[in-house]
Amino acid sequence: MSHKISAKIVGHSKTPKGEELMTYELVFPRYILAEFNTHREFSRNSASSRAIPYEKMVEAVKNNTFIPIAWQLPHSGMQGKEYIEEPQTIGYLEKQHMFQLNMIIDSTYRMHTNGVTKQILNRYLEPYAYHKVIMTTSLPGLKNFFSLRCPNYNHGDKTFYSRKDVIKDISLDKNYTQKDTEYAQGLSDLEWLKRNSADGEIHISILAELMWDAYNESTPDELLEKE
Repeated sequence: MSHKISAKIVGHSKTPKGEELMTYELVFPRYILAEFNTHREFSRNSASSRAIPYEKMVEAVKNNTFIPIAWQLPHSGMQGKEYIEEPQTIGYLEKQHMFQLNMIIDSTYRMHTNGVTKQILNRYLEPYAYHKVIMTTSLPGLKNFFSLRCPNYNHGDKTFYSRKDVIKDISLDKNYTQKDTEYAQGLSDLEWLKRNSADGEIHISILAELMWDAYNESTPDELLEKE
């Protein structure tokens, strides 16, 4: 994956009754935080941009700018299924995205030199920032999140939450060759998005997919029954 969204499990425990508790360290675009926060079974802790000095906020967005992983064509409803694919147009849109950021940095700097507080100025920069969250949840809450937010990658008569799962299925299927596996491994984010039939916002879907992979690759600490 070419984006900077990430999900890492930093704590995972399981009781003798099979109840699981997971703590994740997540990094995702700041602009989907409100959507992420709609999941009430998550206990979250993250930094507020109101507390970050303006100069540090500018440095952060300059050094680690959020750029959409794909540019969707106009559509009705919540989620589009068609994307701009022409490389020259994509390059132009990314330049316009950075042009907007530079204009905002310039204007907020002028406001900053006139005494405006960071808690106002930093809000202008949030759409271009990545955000780190520490999140804890139980397994039922996590499964609900997966069902609502994970991609649906259609492969044959099967649907998968993760491209890793698709690639694994191809590699284990005798009807496919090693070249088929290598082809799937080389697909771009855009090509995977075009294979996704789910209706979730694309960036939170990528986050959910990475959380799914992290959970499946994690081994919980087995807790003992108290005497």
